[in-house]
Amino acid sequence: MKHYIGILLILFTIIAKGQTKKEIKQTLESIKSQEDFKKYKSQNSDSIIEFIELNTLNSGISKKLLGLKKGEIKKIKIENGNYYYKLIDSSKETEYRASYIYLNADELTKKEIDSIRPIIIKKYKSGVLFTDLVDEYNMDGNSKKGDLGWFKKGKLVPDFEKAVIEHNESDIFTVDVDNSDKYWMQNWYYVVLKTHKDRISEIRTYIRIKKQ
Repeated sequence: MKHYIGILLILFTIIAKGQTKKEIKQTLESIKSQEDFKKYKSQNSDSIIEFIELNTLNSGISKKLLGLKKGEIKKIKIENGNYYYKLIDSSKETEYRASYIYLNADELTKKEIDSIRPIIIKKYKSGVLFTDLVDEYNMDGNSKKGDLGWFKKGKLVPDFEKAVIEHNESDIFTVDVDNSDKYWMQNWYYVVLKTHKDRISEIRTYIRIKKQ
């Protein structure tokens, strides 16, 4: 599913055994950034430590986690054990959401694509559900009815992302990503529906160690 981009948890794991409470806190106190985490991980292959990014708009995040202040360390019980968490960063991000129909230039000529896309748009504007149009026309393996989920700037192909950002909720439009872009060696053609208003989310970055 090369066209489906999904996302918002980053998790790196290394294994830890038998650290005392004091040692765990000393380790967490020594790590103040992602760069510190990477350095520590590279030098301590026998430790368990995790780097996690969480979007506060996603459901299921512990209120205790949301209550942590930057630099604060707290023991929090999760279903599968006790963890020590430290909040190392928090930032605001604008997120976007859209659904798409991909038309494959390996199977269709550009002329055929240019004739199909107006038909799709006309059907949508006449009341056909976009999800039904995805079922009828989409030519990649996205199993979520073309839905990309929420994404922030820098996560998608630049031309596609730019078009989504510049449109408003409920806009339907076309996007061409061709091999004139030095970063991409494909010809990708889309009909895109911007399904939601842009939203501001808080991304909170934690490191954590499980108490063994």
